[in-house]
Amino acid sequence: MIGPAIGTGSGGARRTDPAAAALLARMTGVTASRAAAINACIVALKAGGVWDKLDVLQVYACNAEANALLNWKGTSYSATNNGATFTADRGVAGDAASTWLDTGFNPTGSGRVYATNSAHVSVWIETDGAGTNGHGAATTAYVRHASSNITGRINDATTSTFGATSPATGLMSLIRRGASDKRAFHNGAQIGSTLTTASTAIPNATMGIGRWNTNATYTDDRIALFCAGEQLSDAEEVAKYNAFRAYMTAVGDA
Repeated sequence: MIGPAIGTGSGGARRTDPAAAALLARMTGVTASRAAAINACIVALKAGGVWDKLDVLQVYACNAEANALLNWKGTSYSATNNGATFTADRGVAGDAASTWLDTGFNPTGSGRVYATNSAHVSVWIETDGAGTNGHGAATTAYVRHASSNITGRINDATTSTFGATSPATGLMSLIRRGASDKRAFHNGAQIGSTLTTASTAIPNATMGIGRWNTNATYTDDRIALFCAGEQLSDAEEVAKYNAFRAYMTAVGDA
């Protein structure tokens, strides 16, 4: 049942959250079960205090490529596919040579909650490819999984190695909580941190999936989801992971 607010109708059917209703109105070919999964994810993100801290949320594990390129948060920052392979309900993958997806999200400028000393960037790695380069990237913000470790930068010029994760799939996140405070998370749990890497100015560049913009290096990992926004607490990162995992489970990707 599509309705104007979260809640339960007189017949016991769950109404659709307004943000979910707005998103579904921009999508095509969405089944009732998928609509329910989308709604449940958004409701959970709101309940966990995460939704308002996002600038962009793109879920590539979707039924159709056109839907996968949409920003769940609104009509800004739709993605552009530059030759990456879309697989329904699994995500997008480059070829480790030239193909990638431009998220359209540039973290500079006004009206964004992503900030120099308060930021996060996350990708859900659906398959770990053979390539060795970054997964989701801008000039000084990217998260990757390399040599069994989460590595990356977020608003700084140093690629830090935070710690090993097994498997090399799932939700990988970097969070900057201060001028010298950056942390890495895997599936909601902190893997490591560094309190000595100073932040630098945010670059004027859009974030990409499958390409690190600085030196145009590529990867062939399949990415199911990307999001970015302001810093999250430990509890909010857990809530974010749980919401995303429930959606991935619903579409058969977890």
